[in-house]
Amino acid sequence: MKASLQSTASEFVPGDQKPAGPVGGAKGSPSLTGTLSATPFVPSPKLLVGLEAPPFTPGLAPAQVQPGGGVSAAKQPPPGVPGGIGPGGRSGRGGPAPQPPPIVRAPSHPPKALAAHAAAAFAVLSAAGQGPFVPGGPGVAAGQRSPQAGRGRGRRPAAPYAATLGQPATVPASALSITEALRAELQADLTAQQAQPDPGLPDFVGSYHSLCALEDASPGAAHPAPALGVPSRVYRAASARDGSCVALRRLDPQAVAPAPQLLAGFRAAQERWRAVEGQPFLAAWREALVSAELDGAPALWLAHAFVPGAVTLEAAHLAPGARPPGVDRLWQYLVQLAAALHAVHGAGLVLWGAGLAPSKILVSSEAGGAPRLRIAAAGTLDALMQVPGAGEEDLRRLQRSDLAALGHTLLTLACAGLGASPSLDLLPGSTPPDLVRVIAGLLASAQGGGFQDTSALAGALAMHTVGALSSTAARGDAMRAELAKECENGRLLRLLARLGTVAGRPSLGGDTEWAETGDRYMLKLFYSFLLHQVDEAGQPTLDWGVLAESLNKLDAGVPESILLLSADEASMLVVTYADLKRCFERCQAELRGGAEAPARHALARVQA
Repeated sequence: MKASLQSTASEFVPGDQKPAGPVGGAKGSPSLTGTLSATPFVPSPKLLVGLEAPPFTPGLAPAQVQPGGGVSAAKQPPPGVPGGIGPGGRSGRGGPAPQPPPIVRAPSHPPKALAAHAAAAFAVLSAAGQGPFVPGGPGVAAGQRSPQAGRGRGRRPAAPYAATLGQPATVPASALSITEALRAELQADLTAQQAQPDPGLPDFVGSYHSLCALEDASPGAAHPAPALGVPSRVYRAASARDGSCVALRRLDPQAVAPAPQLLAGFRAAQERWRAVEGQPFLAAWREALVSAELDGAPALWLAHAFVPGAVTLEAAHLAPGARPPGVDRLWQYLVQLAAALHAVHGAGLVLWGAGLAPSKILVSSEAGGAPRLRIAAAGTLDALMQVPGAGEEDLRRLQRSDLAALGHTLLTLACAGLGASPSLDLLPGSTPPDLVRVIAGLLASAQGGGFQDTSALAGALAMHTVGALSSTAARGDAMRAELAKECENGRLLRLLARLGTVAGRPSLGGDTEWAETGDRYMLKLFYSFLLHQVDEAGQPTLDWGVLAESLNKLDAGVPESILLLSADEASMLVVTYADLKRCFERCQAELRGGAEAPARHALARVQA
């Protein structure tokens, strides 16, 4: 016998309430016609289920959907004939007789009796090929693919089933969110961006606020930077335009007077460097401005992209007590800096050698990936050098100087911890010969030997670039998988929040019974089913899998039946997720209409 249970209920009113008018609660909502059209359903004593009552037997035909969106129930069966089924199991009109919604009222029965009826109802559902025990839904036999499978908005598939036990495999809740290592990294970045501003600093510098010193800002701490040659200090600040964080570098006004000509030169350099703004190994240059908020003296400020948690190569490997980089780390640094230099030279720009000093290169750690380098002062020396546009020969010479500066930085890092001036003769014996040849070729570039350009350097790094590319692709795949988790979690959170705006709302427009009537009561029971589950002993059940799976089915509107039980275990309702989705969409439309009504009335008054 094939049976299917179709819910036709759009309202459920507890028996002790007074009739609240047409089904659907609020004005304009769809209503039931036929047996459930005029007043809320109030069961007669004959419908009260006793301990000896037989379980509910579902009908065999779907309800009729009216053009207006309501659901029409069939004519009531003759007295004494369950479901209107006559001889031969057929209705009086020759077809299967539809049933009213399976609502069971048992206010005085113990939970065990109601659980027995629920078990019997679900046994019938399972035999008919629908319900939570048959994932395919109505009319789909076990083992077949439901026509609804794969629908929705990219739902993550359910957990795999164990072939031997026939039970769902246990998946930890942590598998539904990003890894703890990535979470810790992101939280550390947010903490660095949201650090409290220093009280002794001005509230604003131009359009930037919440300044926090990234270097020692005590009096006398500023010293001429080996790379730039002028005293400077760096601060973290937040932009008032978009809220993003930047690194603000203040040049000492006694060393660099903020003349209009100098400011114009910086802004012209900034426009030239926009050609490589998206290069991943460069800290993007945002702005150059003049401000007198600090110490009352006008000074030149340079804004670059802020890298949370980053330190310079000098602090990471050359400071006292720092750990020297290994060979693999040196190759990783070399590949990244070569990629940045290739992009800079390809745009007709140079770093003036000083831009590749260890004190001007930032390194940040990334969970599951290689350390990330960024050149921090790119473009700064273009205006400070005050050199007119160089010819082609001068540009080649300056670019070869950049290659030599890169070689000197690599040699300095390779000799870190030796306590002597960097030299090829002092390289540790563990340094591979190919790395020694590359460093020697870079150092010889300034005299016209070694590598003539970054293309030749890229050829020498081909094998190591392949490895770096593979590592980057693997990390990209891992980040995409983590993003997919959070994308699904965000969708489920929005769905749950929207559901809470209906199920948790006590009234609407002065109607205090709004949540207890019509579609809203069905959604209220579903909301309780999601968040207030208990086991047979009445203890809370914290199963994230049920929550995620049920929300996914609601979002897709699958025709699978679900048993909803009231909190006092006095009422039971069997509906499909498709019915719940239709009710949900109608309630959301009703809420949006209520939220937009005041604005429409105000606009009408203004226009009048």
